[in-house]
Amino acid sequence: MLGVLLLADVFEPGISFPGILLPFVCYLMPTIIGRDQQNIRTIFLLNLLLGWTIIGWFFALHLALKVSFADREAIASHRLGRHRNNSLS
Repeated sequence: MLGVLLLADVFEPGISFPGILLPFVCYLMPTIIGRDQQNIRTIFLLNLLLGWTIIGWFFALHLALKVSFADREAIASHRLGRHRNNSLS
């Protein structure tokens, strides 16, 4: 009407903004999950360059979900400490 460009006017009929955004979010899911990992650059590059191969996507997801050795030790010592405290009470 007044020259206002709406988001709906930009896309073809039947294509919505979530319909465009959702595939990108799914494709970058390993990077989103692994954002706190030390090797986030590796995860991002693997996801970006080889994510389309499915195997690359799952490998990037594996790296994103992988718990580091230091984190495993911290979790184990925390669990052992909690277990010892419960047995003493």
